[in-house]
Amino acid sequence: MTLGPGESESVTLTADTTGLDPGEYTAIVSSEDGSDQTTVTIGDEQAGPAFDVTIEGTNAPVEPGDPLEVNALIENTTDEELTQTVSLELDGEVQDTAEVTL
Repeated sequence: MTLGPGESESVTLTADTTGLDPGEYTAIVSSEDGSDQTTVTIGDEQAGPAFDVTIEGTNAPVEPGDPLEVNALIENTTDEELTQTVSLELDGEVQDTAEVTL
């Protein structure tokens, strides 16, 4: 897909869930320089308590050695107070974590 400056386009991607056990999975959509993720439920298992995470922005680009800051909105999608560990990963390697209670 080719996009000009300021343009956007919605796309629908599909995943084959054949052979997956019922449960919660992390779906990640990424491009060469951006990504977002969400928790999805496959099968009959009901989604348990969960935090919804949305990346709102970063201070990128940064120079090597300078800290990368990622601003994320964390939302408790349940009716109960929960504490979870929220983590920042770069290429699958955990860079930072925070305990969040909502």
